[in-house]
Amino acid sequence: MNIDTIFPLIDAMLVEGGGLVCLDGRSCAGKTTIAAQLAEHYGCGVVHMDDFFLPAEKRTPECNIDFPRFRQQVTEQLHLSEFSYDAYCCKNGKYTAKTVQTSPFLLIEGCYCLHPDTELNPNLRLFADISSELQRERLLMRNGEDGYKKFCEMWLPREEAYFRAHRFSFNNS
Repeated sequence: MNIDTIFPLIDAMLVEGGGLVCLDGRSCAGKTTIAAQLAEHYGCGVVHMDDFFLPAEKRTPECNIDFPRFRQQVTEQLHLSEFSYDAYCCKNGKYTAKTVQTSPFLLIEGCYCLHPDTELNPNLRLFADISSELQRERLLMRNGEDGYKKFCEMWLPREEAYFRAHRFSFNNS
């Protein structure tokens, strides 16, 4: 996904009055990088789905996102011009308050942001894809060999199951 192809889509949405953009996609496809570029360019608020991971002891093979907390702290607050949510950090197991603005639009990025359990209805749906070769390279750089193996055993199958189960149309909708 090239950032230059996203600008016209967002510009068109802004002409209509703003709204909600969801950027879903595969691990290491550049979602967080794209989100940072869009935030810098537009000054939009960004919510990261990684902030809604469940603590390890609450994760199941079917679910690793705290959808009830997401709905309460994000979905139900979209009508506000600014809101705060509790971001969970997997590394230290702590929550930290984050405040985001919803103007000129709100961007939610991360795998699972288009999951039906978020109860979101975005103005624009984007999907960041990546080749398996480049994904492997980036995961190795980010996680090291041991982390890569664990990621391949645990997270990638769950993500792919999510993509298959929901068969999203990731084009502008």
